[in-house]
Amino acid sequence: MKSFSRHCAVGFVASIMFVAGCGGAQPQPSSSPPDGPAHLHHEGGTEPGEDHSKKVHPPLDEFRAVFAPIWHTESDSDRTSEACRMMTAIHAHAQKVEEGPVPEKATDQAAWKAEAHSFMEDVDALRKDCDVGREAVLPRLKSIHDGFHKLLDRAMGKLN
Repeated sequence: MKSFSRHCAVGFVASIMFVAGCGGAQPQPSSSPPDGPAHLHHEGGTEPGEDHSKKVHPPLDEFRAVFAPIWHTESDSDRTSEACRMMTAIHAHAQKVEEGPVPEKATDQAAWKAEAHSFMEDVDALRKDCDVGREAVLPRLKSIHDGFHKLLDRAMGKLN
């Protein structure tokens, strides 16, 4: 009888530990795609834990000040609305990146200019996406974000 009681007690404790270890309900998935704005790792650019406010190149820094709050908006519909609402500012700051000086650490000037031009083309396309149909806005924002980080890496001398 003692053995049976001991087995019941061990089984009871094991059951409690199993239930407690499961952690309860799973969190709701984000409405953002895994590689979208809510992600923690920035492909090409700063890594998690790096200072996103670090000053690198004035035109890029100014663009980031406008774009980052939009990119990091939680809701896809809010992100789309904000991007289209802020289109004039996004365009103006992207134009400064394209037309501004090549950063000192960007030793491959031709690559910088080509990437800055491609970046500007994405921003121009975003304006059209906002005007004609907003379904393309989120993928375009991802392309702009990726282009920004590529320019950021080049400005920091990481891609030369």
